[in-house]
Amino acid sequence: MSSDCIRLIVVAVTLLLSDVTCQTVLNVSISHDVRSGRQRSRALPLTQAAKSAAVDYHNALRALEGAANMEIMVWSEDVASEAASWAAKCKEGHDTQRKGGQNIAGGGNPKNLASRIDMWYIEKQHYNFDTHTCRKECGHYTQVVWAYSRYVGCAVHRCAYHVRTICNYWPGGNVQWGNPRPYKKGPACSKCGNGAGWCKNKLCNWRCSKAGEGCSCAATCYNCATLDPETCRCKCAKGWHGVDCSGRCKDTHWWCNHNPGYYSKKKFCVEDIVKRRCAAWCGVCEVDLNATEGLCPPVRGPGADSAQTMFIKSHQTTMIFVMLIIAFTIISYDAL
Repeated sequence: MSSDCIRLIVVAVTLLLSDVTCQTVLNVSISHDVRSGRQRSRALPLTQAAKSAAVDYHNALRALEGAANMEIMVWSEDVASEAASWAAKCKEGHDTQRKGGQNIAGGGNPKNLASRIDMWYIEKQHYNFDTHTCRKECGHYTQVVWAYSRYVGCAVHRCAYHVRTICNYWPGGNVQWGNPRPYKKGPACSKCGNGAGWCKNKLCNWRCSKAGEGCSCAATCYNCATLDPETCRCKCAKGWHGVDCSGRCKDTHWWCNHNPGYYSKKKFCVEDIVKRRCAAWCGVCEVDLNATEGLCPPVRGPGADSAQTMFIKSHQTTMIFVMLIIAFTIISYDAL
């Protein structure tokens, strides 16, 4: 058998393993690129339907986590463009110059990204939320469910002998400062990052400004707080602090009001990180050393789930996860 024939067989098998149809393989000719061991790389554009499906699948998985602060994701062309730029380079590893988070997988079908997203999410089995430990690889999973990642953009690119699927995220996940876990557990939308409890399908809908379709008030306010139904925000009673008023009004950083120190001047109280760490000193809340927890029942917005139905048992979560994987795998094959 000639060397050209052997090369053609290798290329054909490689293309078959990369989700390319038989017709495409039959049309491969022994070009100069193939004879020289190279194959021209090219982007595999995503349709609008594929982009929407990728966002919806991310959000469906994120909604399974039983998180109090999980934000809804939307597609970003800017984020997708960054992913596409790195994919086009056909280099191994992650883009060290990227602005946010990034997940990479070999293979992929530009008509349906579910199988690649599954590869990342299935790492959940190795992650222990309570101890924040990982038995094997977990970084892809934690990025998929990183609460504060609002934007996602993906790209699929054919390189020399393989296909790469890349999704970038903004803000990026797996950040080790602050709360190292990917999200906070609790009633859905009770601890949304922007302070308002607008909710859509158990995800914080940060795009809402008032009640309406996809903007249901699911805030939960504790310790005698009141709920403003117009803004869906909790107003804490004296001695309490936080989005849901479950935290005591106190400073949590030893530098607050420390001289010399970064926080020694109140002009820095305009910064969110300072207001969180020095809530009492910055006047974000009113201190009351005698404040007693649990004096009043929680106040819930009309869209809040009851405590009895909010948390899904671990075996139920696993079953739902498995069914989703099966369903989207079937859809992936149908799309081929």
